[in-house]
Amino acid sequence: MRAKNKVIAGDYLDCLIGLTSLKDSVTITLTDPREKQYMLIILNKSTVEKYEIVNEDKFKGIHTLALQFRDGKKSLLEIDDKIYKQFLINFF
Repeated sequence: MRAKNKVIAGDYLDCLIGLTSLKDSVTITLTDPREKQYMLIILNKSTVEKYEIVNEDKFKGIHTLALQFRDGKKSLLEIDDKIYKQFLINFF
Protein backbone atom coordinates (compact mmCIF):
# COMPACT_ATOMS: atom_id res chain seq x y z
CA MET A 1 0.00 0.00 0.00
CA ARG A 2 1.30 3.43 -0.97
CA ALA A 3 0.44 6.87 0.38
CA LYS A 4 -2.29 8.66 -1.56
CA ASN A 5 -0.38 11.98 -1.55
CA LYS A 6 -3.59 13.94 -1.42
CA VAL A 7 -5.96 15.76 0.91
CA ILE A 8 -8.25 13.10 2.37
CA ALA A 9 -10.60 15.37 4.39
CA GLY A 10 -11.49 19.00 4.96
CA ASP A 11 -10.69 21.99 2.78
CA TYR A 12 -9.04 21.13 -0.54
CA LEU A 13 -10.54 17.61 -0.40
CA ASP A 14 -9.11 15.29 -3.10
CA CYS A 15 -6.45 17.81 -4.14
CA LEU A 16 -3.20 16.09 -5.01
CA ILE A 17 0.04 16.85 -3.17
CA GLY A 18 3.42 16.86 -4.88
CA LEU A 19 6.85 18.44 -4.81
CA THR A 20 7.98 21.17 -7.18
CA SER A 21 10.88 23.56 -7.49
CA LEU A 22 10.13 27.25 -6.99
CA LYS A 23 12.93 29.82 -6.93
CA ASP A 24 15.57 27.29 -5.89
CA SER A 25 13.48 25.83 -3.07
CA VAL A 26 11.33 22.74 -2.99
CA THR A 27 7.67 23.29 -2.11
CA ILE A 28 4.56 21.19 -1.70
CA THR A 29 1.77 21.98 -4.17
CA LEU A 30 -1.89 21.10 -4.51
CA THR A 31 -3.73 20.37 -7.74
CA ASP A 32 -7.49 19.99 -8.07
CA PRO A 33 -8.29 17.20 -10.57
CA ARG A 34 -12.03 18.01 -10.59
CA GLU A 35 -11.51 21.57 -11.76
CA LYS A 36 -8.49 20.65 -13.89
CA GLN A 37 -6.91 23.60 -12.16
CA TYR A 38 -3.45 24.02 -10.72
CA MET A 39 -3.22 25.86 -7.39
CA LEU A 40 0.10 26.55 -5.80
CA ILE A 41 -0.18 26.47 -2.04
CA ILE A 42 3.19 26.45 -0.39
CA LEU A 43 3.05 24.58 2.88
CA ASN A 44 5.44 26.33 5.23
CA LYS A 45 5.44 28.55 8.33
CA SER A 46 3.87 31.47 6.48
CA THR A 47 0.79 29.55 5.24
CA VAL A 48 0.26 26.88 7.91
CA GLU A 49 -0.43 28.01 11.47
CA LYS A 50 0.04 24.57 12.98
CA TYR A 51 0.13 20.90 12.10
CA GLU A 52 -0.34 17.68 13.98
CA ILE A 53 0.88 14.20 13.13
CA VAL A 54 -2.31 12.13 13.34
CA ASN A 55 -0.89 8.78 12.31
CA GLU A 56 2.37 7.32 11.01
CA ASP A 57 3.11 3.95 9.49
CA LYS A 58 6.88 4.14 9.24
CA PHE A 59 7.09 0.60 7.82
CA LYS A 60 4.89 1.59 4.85
CA GLY A 61 6.13 5.19 4.75
CA ILE A 62 2.67 6.73 5.14
CA HIS A 63 2.06 9.85 7.23
CA THR A 64 -1.28 11.48 8.05
CA LEU A 65 -1.13 15.16 9.02
CA ALA A 66 -3.83 17.58 10.16
CA LEU A 67 -3.14 21.14 9.01
CA GLN A 68 -4.58 24.41 10.31
CA PHE A 69 -3.94 27.12 7.71
CA ARG A 70 -3.45 30.75 8.70
CA ASP A 71 -6.63 31.67 6.78
CA GLY A 72 -8.70 29.32 8.99
CA LYS A 73 -9.00 26.42 6.56
CA LYS A 74 -8.24 22.89 7.74
CA SER A 75 -7.05 19.83 5.81
CA LEU A 76 -6.12 16.24 6.54
CA LEU A 77 -3.24 15.01 4.36
CA GLU A 78 -1.93 11.54 3.58
CA ILE A 79 1.64 11.77 2.31
CA ASP A 80 4.65 9.56 1.66
CA ASP A 81 8.11 9.75 3.26
CA LYS A 82 9.62 11.99 0.57
CA ILE A 83 6.92 14.68 0.88
CA TYR A 84 6.83 14.33 4.68
CA LYS A 85 10.58 14.94 4.97
CA GLN A 86 10.35 18.07 2.81
CA PHE A 87 7.33 19.26 4.80
CA LEU A 88 9.39 19.04 8.00
CA ILE A 89 12.30 20.88 6.37
CA ASN A 90 9.94 23.70 5.39
CA PHE A 91 9.00 24.09 9.07
CA PHE A 92 12.56 23.99 10.45
